[in-house]
Amino acid sequence: MRPYPRSARRLSEAERIFNYRPSRHRNTVENSFGILANTLRIYQRPFECRVQLCDKLILATVVLHNYILETPTETNPALGEKQTNPLVQMNIAAATNSTREALDVRNSLMEYFMSDEGCIEWQKRVVNHVN
Repeated sequence: MRPYPRSARRLSEAERIFNYRPSRHRNTVENSFGILANTLRIYQRPFECRVQLCDKLILATVVLHNYILETPTETNPALGEKQTNPLVQMNIAAATNSTREALDVRNSLMEYFMSDEGCIEWQKRVVNHVN
């Protein structure tokens, strides 16, 4: 989901909140994959399998990682052995235009994030930089 562009105009509070929420989730996912890449060599290069197997492969490695954390051994990299492995280079899509449907989904999510049901109590403080 593409964020609202900052350069086009001044963003409304709702648009800033929308940009913040997926960004926060993306950081969590990237950190998780970074941990997996430092623990399991399979994440140090692109997967060489069918796309349909990627979800199962990721789930299996997460389960394996959690098992490793719960059963420490002397050779467990999760116990502090430093491993420096470069993350896999991600290919970023070059397209700059979104479909009308994608823009509608983004606007629907923005409205949900601002609603009583989807609002997080501290989101306005964060995007408005209020302590």
